[in-house]
Amino acid sequence: MRLNMRVMLTALLLLGLWGRGPGAASKVELINNGYEDVVIGISPEIDESQGQAIITALKKMLIEASGHLFTATRRRAFFRRVKILIPQSWTNTPFNQTATTERFKDSEIQVKHQNFAYGNQPYTEQPEGCEKAGTFIHLTPEYLTTSNYTTGHWDHPGKSLVPLWAKLRWGVFDEFGFPSQTSPEFRFFYEPKTNNNKGETDTTLPNYCANEALKGEERTLKPRLEGEDVEDWCLEDKTSTDDCRFYPSNIQTASTSIMSYPFVKSVSQIVEFCDANTHRYDAPNKQNKFCKMSVWDVMLKHSDFRDNQNPIRTTPIDDTQVIVVQEVDPSFAIVMDVSSSMTTNNRYKNLQTRVKAFLLHKLPANSSVSLIKFGSTATVLADLAKVTDENSRKNLVALVDTTPSGGTSIGSGLKKALEVLKNQRNKHIFLITDGEENTSPLINEVWQDMIQANVCIMTVALGKSADDKIEKLATETGGKALTVRDDDQINMLDKALVSTLTRFPAKAAQFTRFEFYDSLKINTEKLEVKDSFIVDKSIGKNLIFHLETDNVDHVDGSPKIRDPDGIETNINDFNSQASMWTISFPMAKIGVWKWSVALTGSSSNWVKAFATSQTRDTATMPIITETWSTNGSVGRSKREIRIRIYCKVTQRENPVLWAAVKGIVTGPDNTPPDIYDLKDTGQTPDTMENDGIYSSYLTKFPSTGRYSLDCEVDSTEDTVVPGQPVSNTRKRRNTREGPLGPSLDLCCGTNMPFDPSTTSPTGAFRRKATGGVIKLTEVPGPGEDILPPDEVMDLQVISITLYTNTQPVTTITLTWSTPGDDLNQGTVSNYIFQLSSNKQDLSDNPSSHNQLDTVLPVTKSSLEDAHILVESGNKVTFDVTCRKKLEFERTYYLGLQTVDDSNNMSEMSNIVPFTVMEKLAMPSWSLDRSRDINRDVIRFKRKKEKVGQ
Repeated sequence: MRLNMRVMLTALLLLGLWGRGPGAASKVELINNGYEDVVIGISPEIDESQGQAIITALKKMLIEASGHLFTATRRRAFFRRVKILIPQSWTNTPFNQTATTERFKDSEIQVKHQNFAYGNQPYTEQPEGCEKAGTFIHLTPEYLTTSNYTTGHWDHPGKSLVPLWAKLRWGVFDEFGFPSQTSPEFRFFYEPKTNNNKGETDTTLPNYCANEALKGEERTLKPRLEGEDVEDWCLEDKTSTDDCRFYPSNIQTASTSIMSYPFVKSVSQIVEFCDANTHRYDAPNKQNKFCKMSVWDVMLKHSDFRDNQNPIRTTPIDDTQVIVVQEVDPSFAIVMDVSSSMTTNNRYKNLQTRVKAFLLHKLPANSSVSLIKFGSTATVLADLAKVTDENSRKNLVALVDTTPSGGTSIGSGLKKALEVLKNQRNKHIFLITDGEENTSPLINEVWQDMIQANVCIMTVALGKSADDKIEKLATETGGKALTVRDDDQINMLDKALVSTLTRFPAKAAQFTRFEFYDSLKINTEKLEVKDSFIVDKSIGKNLIFHLETDNVDHVDGSPKIRDPDGIETNINDFNSQASMWTISFPMAKIGVWKWSVALTGSSSNWVKAFATSQTRDTATMPIITETWSTNGSVGRSKREIRIRIYCKVTQRENPVLWAAVKGIVTGPDNTPPDIYDLKDTGQTPDTMENDGIYSSYLTKFPSTGRYSLDCEVDSTEDTVVPGQPVSNTRKRRNTREGPLGPSLDLCCGTNMPFDPSTTSPTGAFRRKATGGVIKLTEVPGPGEDILPPDEVMDLQVISITLYTNTQPVTTITLTWSTPGDDLNQGTVSNYIFQLSSNKQDLSDNPSSHNQLDTVLPVTKSSLEDAHILVESGNKVTFDVTCRKKLEFERTYYLGLQTVDDSNNMSEMSNIVPFTVMEKLAMPSWSLDRSRDINRDVIRFKRKKEKVGQ
């Protein structure tokens, strides 16, 4: 029988089993207007020869940014204390002190190699929507250290850091246009749909937010013609071309918005955020799509400023303190529950076997570890010491055996761990428990000691009854929480123990050992077990394969392994202490490897296989996977029930595209996990197509309790890694070489473009990642449907057929991507369309729909006939009709809502403005002549200006 094995790539030193996730593990606080404990991490992939220049540039950037941030927030925030985290591998770079629990993966700002689409443009990764924190700010060494910026929009790091920080911290978005290949909906120019009093008279405006009209020029990106001296002037319809751009002058009187033009060099202008009075609600930009309100209004909802927190500062800001710290190895105290409840379901027996295997084969050499047990009281089994060789590992393993008894005092175990770690800087506690506290000291009694000690606590809840406070303790100390079900203890404990290794300093890929395959536990009555794993082209150096069992008598003879060429080898190296067979290969062949083992046929015993490797060569980075979920419990409001799950798949800094990605959510009860297809299509909850971040909503939650999240990734025939941005006709001008390399176009709207001719097939691979706990404290009752369809975010008007005497209706052809019955899962039951010349008339209040004259007459049968009531994720087209005649030159607004079979209604879609223009069609020769006349007029104006000068 072919067993359904699972394959994973776990970076034992570099890669996280879970993603950082937006805002996860961040300890940044805004205290008395000053941000403290901001961390800027420098990737270990960056050569140390660049280190001092990068650090100098970062310090300059932060000092300048602090003043700009203070101005932009209207004297309410600045950078007070920042740490620059340098890699452990750097040996010649001065630093102020060693790091404590800071690590590169958690840093708010990350300096690393460029992403193919952004090049050296800085950006904030924002996988979630409005008011949600971003993941990190990405800066490249080239961007920081050059003195001649050619990145265009993102000039001068000090000022540009402000909008990047706004997106990371407060969950706001850009207020400008993008090239059509990155997003057709965010154009560089648009026709305003509301009356404005900003002094602008042109019917077509640049896509920005400002409190008054900006000074500047509209110029085209088209190449210069032979003998042409007006190549920069726009001559065509500005709303339908990427060639025309607005270039603001460096001298302005406007104060907003820094989310539109951070590169304006004026120190005193374009320095603030738009608020409700200055925001342009009709501008087609990301802020309006995702937030539907001004940047300032979003900021005021954040805990930094909500309820008048951090009010206006009347005194000057403090000098920004920048400290350089270096990553160091963590010191671990493994704290194990040995209370009497641990005898339930063989919990302690299984814990012992997994801890032994971890200490013998997965804990990195020279790690500092201590073992502590607790029941009613706590005892140190092994003092803190380095694991240096096989004997030191075996000595630790011999101390794990003990007999569970007594009550549960989690506080005593934590307190004892602090005593052991008191003289260490990078302190970590790994707490494993199954019970509710019943003996003092309790968690609450040692809580403040944990916080003040600056220790990172990672927790594992065994079974359903573990104390509820352990997840909060992990979160508040910068750790993570995991859960282990009683019916899957071996597999889930393995993942939990390996997760501790993510706390080790990041190392360059070539120095990292990865666990890339894990068969999980196999119980079977068969007399032989067979399985296979893939060695892809990015790994294979120093491959080690392990096979273990809970009973050596269960295995009949030596296990066997066969390479891709069919050469079979017996695995004879056996460790009796861990009941494990091991074999190694200096350079494993690329392809499918097969292993087999003869068994006695007892289903009460098990075998388990896993394999580790290093990268194949220094030039090839491994494909890595990380996963996370949004925090929160299921509630009754639409926002509270939108729990998202994410899986990020990358190679170096570039996305892996078109992979088959599944989110596996295991509930607290002994039931099969729910499997979700995660997509990277730009459809909600995904915010960016082709960025390598795959996502879905969590829509099934049968009971309250702890849920675990895993992500499994398989390659397909189409899976690729892009190498260059999309090419286009403007590249003669647009990709000129400069100090930062090719000057790429502004990136990215809702799509990360790429050139298909420069992609690299990944070949066959499989990956797996483990996320933290999703804890649900409230779930729907039996048969209760509280999940509405998701709102449509990509509604577009394709065409309009006008009202005539012979056809007394106006037909509007629309297109959109279908949502689901439950958010993005399933099929909706109905649509409601609204049309008005007043945007405020469009209501998402279902109780008023019957009274609204904005609702267009659409029957469910017409929706069925048009085949648009289909599974979520499909692109559909539909004609809606309006029985009143639309007026020329007047702006109308159209939106839709979706309804499920329980009459739950979505929020209003993105609202699409359109104007019916009364224009006569002109022959092509007339258009050409018109362009010639325009060009002559512009040439004349330019010559006249020169004469005047």
